[in-house]
Order: sequence, then structure tokens, then C-alpha cells
Amino acid sequence: MEKMENSLTNLVTIIYKSRDSRLDEWPLMSSPAPISILLFTYLTFILFIGPLLMENRKAFALRRILQVYNIIQIFFNIFMIVSLTYRKVYIIGNLFSSSCKVERTNDEILYLSECAWYYMINKILDLLDTIFIVLRKKQSQVTFLHVYHHTIMVVSAWSLLKYADLSEEFGFGYVLNNGIHILMYFYYLVAAMGPQYQRYLWWKKYITKMQMGQFALVLLYMAIIAMKGCGVSLAMKMGIILNASVFLLLFTNFYRKAYTKKDDSTEKSNKLN
Repeated sequence: MEKMENSLTNLVTIIYKSRDSRLDEWPLMSSPAPISILLFTYLTFILFIGPLLMENRKAFALRRILQVYNIIQIFFNIFMIVSLTYRKVYIIGNLFSSSCKVERTNDEILYLSECAWYYMINKILDLLDTIFIVLRKKQSQVTFLHVYHHTIMVVSAWSLLKYADLSEEFGFGYVLNNGIHILMYFYYLVAAMGPQYQRYLWWKKYITKMQMGQFALVLLYMAIIAMKGCGVSLAMKMGIILNASVFLLLFTNFYRKAYTKKDDSTEKSNKLN
């Protein structure tokens, strides 16, 4: 029994390495309980309580709220990119250097953790997307991909911040994701401005393509970093690679169903006519 406990302890040490205990004092970081309660409330509302409350009610328009929300999201994502890149980090440099930057000061580690905490808060803010969908009575949009994506992003962001030994390599996916979300929330902002702007929304499928490309680039980046032997903790490598792989498969399947089949049907219809 004692040998088993020691083995488990060693495994946890190998996976998570060292971390700054000061993180436990940050909001939502003391234990898994707060984030678990938040996600349980979110899932209960969007899957059960929300649809039940809206069943016999008129859908909320929420146009002004959506406009403000999307503007906040755009600037929040810009802020996160600036907050990570205004100081010298080695996101791309490690790809082309002969060696990786593995020695980090406590200030650098804390700085990366602060960026990761902002990212987690943004993923929590993203949960409002689904709340608005339910209140607008568009329950068909609450798909497995949508719910899984929003839920697992909060879980993974919290877990990496809580347990992983963060390094600059984490910033590659961080910046890519923020960039995609700036474009995505700009699209939603235009959509929320009214039907007269629908003709400007022809590029929706390209957002999905960019999301797919994002996951492929993250996998490629992590493969190169791993081959170079950069000091990325096992927890971060496992979490990022697993998430990126699952998301790439899910978004590819979504794109195939939403756009490829539709294009094929349109092409057949044109041939018949």
C-alpha cells in the first residue's frame, strides 16, 4: 500500500512538476469546488431549467445586450494578446532557436500564470454564449460540440493553471485562440446589429476553417516543441494535445455536416436545373 502511494505521488510530481502556491489564493483557484459548482449550474440551466422556463415564453431579442457583450469580448481578447506579448516571450523564438528557454524566474512564472488566469476568466465569460442562445429560444444550437467546447475549455484552463508548470509554449495556443475569437465575436457583433447586415456575413464558414486550422497548428507546434525537448510539463502537453485533437475532429465533422454537404446539394441542384 505504501509503495502504491509513493508511486502515485511520484507520478503526480512527474506530471505536474512544481507550481507557485500563491495561485491558491486567487479567485476560483483554492479548490475544484467553485468551478465545479459554476459548471454544474451552467449545464443545469442550459439543458433543463432554461428550456423549461422558455417553453411557453416569447424569445428574448437581446440585441443591445448581445452588441455590448460582443464588444466586451473583442476588447477582452485584444487585452489578453497584448498582456502576453508586450513583454518578451519565446512563443515563436523557441521554434527557431537551437535550444529552448527552460530557466524561468519566479516573476516570469507568475506573469504567465496571470495571463492564464485571464484566459480562464474569458472562458467562463464565454459560457454566456449558451445562456443567450437559450433565452433566444434557439435550443437547436445547443449541440454536443457547443456544450462540450465551452465546458471543457473552462475545465482545461482551470486545470492547467492549477496544476501545470506553465511555460512560454502555452502562449502559442493562447494567442491563436484569442485571435480567432476576436474575428468570431466581430462576426457575432455584426449579426446582432440586425437583418440588414446579413449580407455581410458570408464568411461564417471561414471562421470554422480558421478554428480547424488553429487546432492543427497547435498540434504541429507541440510536436516540434516536444521533438526539440523543450521544458513543457507533461500535464500541459497531454492537456493541449488531447484537447486540440478532439476539437479538430469535432469541428471537422461539424464543417462537413454544415457546409460540405450543403455545397454538394447546391451543386447537384444547379446541375438538375
